[in-house]
Amino acid sequence: TSSSTDRTVDSSSRAYAEDQSGSWHVMTLSALDHPNIEAELRGDIPPFPAAVRLGWVRERLDRWCDPIPASDALVTDIEFDGEWYRPGPLFESRVMGRWPSQAVNAVWSESLWDACFTALPPIGDVALGCDVARFGDDYTSIVVRQGSSLIHWETHNGWSTSQIAGRLKELARQYGGDSALECPINVDDDGVGGGVVDQRGEFRFVPVNAGARAFEPEQYPNRRSELWFALAARARRGDLDLSRLPVHARSLIRQQAMAPTWRIDAQGRRVVEPKDAMKKRLRRSPDDMDAINLAFSPIGGGGLSSLADRLGV
Repeated sequence: TSSSTDRTVDSSSRAYAEDQSGSWHVMTLSALDHPNIEAELRGDIPPFPAAVRLGWVRERLDRWCDPIPASDALVTDIEFDGEWYRPGPLFESRVMGRWPSQAVNAVWSESLWDACFTALPPIGDVALGCDVARFGDDYTSIVVRQGSSLIHWETHNGWSTSQIAGRLKELARQYGGDSALECPINVDDDGVGGGVVDQRGEFRFVPVNAGARAFEPEQYPNRRSELWFALAARARRGDLDLSRLPVHARSLIRQQAMAPTWRIDAQGRRVVEPKDAMKKRLRRSPDDMDAINLAFSPIGGGGLSSLADRLGV
């Protein structure tokens, strides 16, 4: 017996961690691809009568999915027999054999992550994100994005604040060209990050404090929670390209993306768990995902009415 809160279908669960560990050969089998379903959709006799049948799938579509117009389809939605549906977590896990796009208390999911690997042209302004190591076993992660595309990633352990500041300026010159001094360089300003921002010189280092007031305070209690959900929303719209991440980094960063859980606070706002709690579960701080969040961080001011406006989407 299962329910929508079953941890085995949750991308923040132990089952997901095992799936991503590389210790298992994982096969994904969707009932939608079964020969019986294909046969019955054509009006033919199912070749395996005792296996899954079209009637069972249609019943689950009615119970576990929402019909939507094709014009509203997102990258995690499905088309079946000419109609579009938004699958719930039970349909995704029990019928499609994939990790849910809307896990009960996880910000990201496997299907959202996979949706980020369709290459988009790197068009638009350049911005950098830097999550500065707070402790000796943490890493300083730096990413560069152009428009919706992540175009550079690197991570370092044991770097001083002067080394980090110097490298950020070097990357701004490399990717920003004549506009290097105008490139937003969004730096985690909690703790050690302040020492990096202090060495900005003529460059546009932007301090981002995770505990600061959110741009949409009625939705999120702090900037950290807002940035995590904003990036996931971008991925859900098909407006985030991580395809240029090095292959060896993808599994590591994928685990970081799946790690955070969230809850609703007393004011009905979404709160992402603290970084230290994520580090305890991952045995490593989610530095890379935090750097990506920072690279796509909106810049305050300008009279824009919403976070989506500030993100330019």
